[in-house]
Amino acid sequence: MMWFLLLLLHLAHIGLMISAEDKLILKNKGGYPCEGYLEVYHNNIWGFVGDTHWSNNTEKVVCKSTHCGEPVENPVTDIPKPSENRPIWLNELKCEGDESALWKCKHPGWNYSDYSKVTVKKLKCSSNITLSLDGPKCAGALQYSVDGKTQGYFCNNNIGEKEARLLCKNLGCGGLREIPPSESMVSDNFRDSSKMKIDCSALKTQIPDHLWQCVNGNTTIQHHANFLCHM
Repeated sequence: MMWFLLLLLHLAHIGLMISAEDKLILKNKGGYPCEGYLEVYHNNIWGFVGDTHWSNNTEKVVCKSTHCGEPVENPVTDIPKPSENRPIWLNELKCEGDESALWKCKHPGWNYSDYSKVTVKKLKCSSNITLSLDGPKCAGALQYSVDGKTQGYFCNNNIGEKEARLLCKNLGCGGLREIPPSESMVSDNFRDSSKMKIDCSALKTQIPDHLWQCVNGNTTIQHHANFLCHM
């Protein structure tokens, strides 16, 4: 009996590890994180999402799970599948609209479909996301704004050089100079603001173009992430 319980715990742990690696982003040439076609990271490989059975509920799940608000009313655009030799990980999605992730929608399975469509969807979500540092130019605690209004800060969990270099690039601040240690006492602005986690660690191959695409949900951690980029 004990070995059976241990086996179940081991399998559950493996399942959590696999699901943690799955990631959905909106991809475009400008790197803006809330508009573009869908790319899914699964089994350490980036792939695409087919548009069979696409609906407004699909768009709701995409925008919500990428922390990008709601779908805009402008028509969604069909575009040819990008030329990269990557799998169409998900197709024939049937979403209710309240799923926490796109792969929670009904679908026939990863990398499986009865259809061979060569187009994918390009969509736009409502949130206008900007990142900034609250200190002097290219230095300070990392904060985020939605539609021009500061909403909160990012915490220092799982943030390493990979994430920091991407941030400095996104801010137009050149390369990373250092990641100063978090202060034990934080400002009232940080304490009273929303806080988000960032984690690119599961992405073992290509990391996204924008740090927002590594957002991993809200948190109550009380240490902010400080950065100092080259100016």
